[in-house]
Amino acid sequence: ADERAVRSALDVVDLAGDVDPAAVLLAIRGMVMAPVIMPHLARRLLGTDPSDPEFRWRYGETLAGVIRRLAQPLPTAAEPAETPSRAE
Repeated sequence: ADERAVRSALDVVDLAGDVDPAAVLLAIRGMVMAPVIMPHLARRLLGTDPSDPEFRWRYGETLAGVIRRLAQPLPTAAEPAETPSRAE
């Protein structure tokens, strides 16, 4: 991901006051680089080689989900967070 694009996205996300946007940017960069720097670990943890299109799709979807979660507003005291039932 282009750093300017990530910074722009973080600028429009309302992060909690105790979250440092620069630290989030660094964390995202680390998540993106991890399979390149540590392919053996990525392969062992996810069971697929990082060069495999399946890995790229799965890992990309996971990273996108993490970023989407960061963009979601936190529930207020009047709106408790939804927790899935164990029966489901």
